[in-house]
Amino acid sequence: MLPPRCRRPRRALGAATTALSALLLAASWSAASHALSVPLCFGDAVVGSLTTLGPSVASAPGTGGVNFWAHWSLLPGSLPVEEADLRWLQRVTFSRQVPGFSSPNRPFIDPQPEHSLGSASADARPWYDISGSAQNALSLTGGGDDPWMGDGPFAPLTLAPLAFTAETLVVTINEAAKRAVILGGAQWGYALAVAGAAPPAGPTALADSAALRDLFNAALAVDFPGWALVAIPEPTPALLLLVGLLLLAHPARRRIFSLNTALREASRGSRSPRA
Repeated sequence: MLPPRCRRPRRALGAATTALSALLLAASWSAASHALSVPLCFGDAVVGSLTTLGPSVASAPGTGGVNFWAHWSLLPGSLPVEEADLRWLQRVTFSRQVPGFSSPNRPFIDPQPEHSLGSASADARPWYDISGSAQNALSLTGGGDDPWMGDGPFAPLTLAPLAFTAETLVVTINEAAKRAVILGGAQWGYALAVAGAAPPAGPTALADSAALRDLFNAALAVDFPGWALVAIPEPTPALLLLVGLLLLAHPARRRIFSLNTALREASRGSRSPRA
């Protein structure tokens, strides 16, 4: 049986406005949690789901912020993606300049290379570092290849008014080609006021689109030159028929549309982002 088809969200990607990425992963929740379930799609095929917890308000003296968690799960059976190829990729924007981050203010891939994560520093790869096998097992140096991620952005009230927005994606990668495909994601954030922080309505679902890839590729070109998000080439009707016949006749070939094959096709004729 072929996987179900994805239904793409029709809502346009909201304007990115964000703030400070730091850690409150152990902080207690002080407001009701928001939850969202997003289908993970490879082309038109549903391959799994993304579930979010938060953002939930987290307070500390003199600061405001939120806690946010997300985790992926793949459908059982043979799929065109493998869990070993999945990564977390996050883009953050501040509504104003924040000390310690990109100057002049611009959207960036979070965390940037060698950026301080508290007791550790980010590596030189584009994936969101704080990940783990479970919500209570996150590591600052997780590498972004685990099923769970967590973030606890906060900022001093002296920076108010300040807005923070993050786009958190699950991508599947071709390491050798430095190419990745968006499977799905969520946009979330908070607004900092003198009285503290409150999460906006949402989070909202994100799906692969040219507009979303362009936003991330602009930041990747500056922070991690050489990496790019690409689209999956659309198969022709004749090829789809051939694949269907092969799947019926040869179950072992169900991975005929592997990620590496798709990315090789997608990268033909495409240029790497400018450094």
